[in-house]
Amino acid sequence: MNMKVVLSLLACVFFTLSHAQKNPNKFLPASVRKTIHFEMTEYEYVGARSKDQYDFKDDTFRHVFIENVENDPAIESVVLYFDQDGDKKLYEVILIFKEETKRNAYAVRTLGQPNTVEGEWVLKHKKRPDVNAWKFKNKLVLVLKIPGCEWDD
Repeated sequence: MNMKVVLSLLACVFFTLSHAQKNPNKFLPASVRKTIHFEMTEYEYVGARSKDQYDFKDDTFRHVFIENVENDPAIESVVLYFDQDGDKKLYEVILIFKEETKRNAYAVRTLGQPNTVEGEWVLKHKKRPDVNAWKFKNKLVLVLKIPGCEWDD
């Protein structure tokens, strides 16, 4: 095997391992992380805002909130999915970027190169739920696979 290929593979493995130990909230931009974090409850989210700061949609199995992001040159808004059962925790954040190029730059800077054949990210953690991420149009979807949510295997 070519030495460049071996070194490339090792770099990917070390990058993935180092990311796997991160707090999943570190994958959220600072402009979002100020007031939003994975596993916060819907009660915490709603209690910290006035009704004019978000839009709400009641899906059959989740509550969806949409909020504009102020003071971020790259991100326009976020879509938040809270589980409808139990503690109603935040398990999915969709970052809507103003441009795909800004989304791509953020994804590589924050998550590294995709580590699946499908071009997505699976970031494993020993003590916390895994994080899955993928790109769609101008969006970056970040999912914390908490027990009981739609992505829980």
